[in-house]
Amino acid sequence: MPAEHRTMAAFVLGVIVWEHPEGQRVALQGCLMPLCLEQVSDPHPPLRQWATICLGRTWHHHPDARWTATRDNAHEKLFTLLSDPVPEVRGAAVFSLGTFISSIPSRDRSDHARLIDQTVAITLATTVTHDGSPLVRQELVVALQYFVQTYESSFLNVAHQYFLEEAGVDLSPQSPASSMDSIIMSPSNSLTRKFSRQNNKQLSSPGQGLGFMLVWPCLHIYTYPIFL
Repeated sequence: MPAEHRTMAAFVLGVIVWEHPEGQRVALQGCLMPLCLEQVSDPHPPLRQWATICLGRTWHHHPDARWTATRDNAHEKLFTLLSDPVPEVRGAAVFSLGTFISSIPSRDRSDHARLIDQTVAITLATTVTHDGSPLVRQELVVALQYFVQTYESSFLNVAHQYFLEEAGVDLSPQSPASSMDSIIMSPSNSLTRKFSRQNNKQLSSPGQGLGFMLVWPCLHIYTYPIFL
């Protein structure tokens, strides 16, 4: 079948499954995701773009599709598209990786799912933060907001540490600042957040915090409109 026809099919299927749980369920039963994954390496750029978007729409807020995608290493296959020469394809990959993160309710995430979330977020932040296309950078902001929403308390702890360091506060265990329960965490002193000692433990356990610490600089950069 010509690539143009497959592109139109991917577009139509992407429309059908978008925010349509029944359509997502039928698409999952019909092995739509493996078929789309076969197309993401096609030489035809629009086909790569729409097959990728179709994937992202299929697993958006659909845990079963997320597990199937994880089994097929779909997120790793999309990582290669972050360096695609066509910005629309890169943007589609960022979009789909963002919906991949958002596909599971926070209460249902296993440790393995959280590890994959961090891997996806780190890859996005380190690969496309300085992408030359505004489209890609805007999609990155949307994708990372899913990550922030899911792990808000962890990001609050990272922000807490960041602004303490910016203020030149000693963060050693013996320092009074290390046991503070609240901090003015905006450079303009306009945003106040309360932090508990219980939340601060989240970044001290092995394997926790690295993803949040690596993603935070990307978020901080994008607070300046010139980068968008």
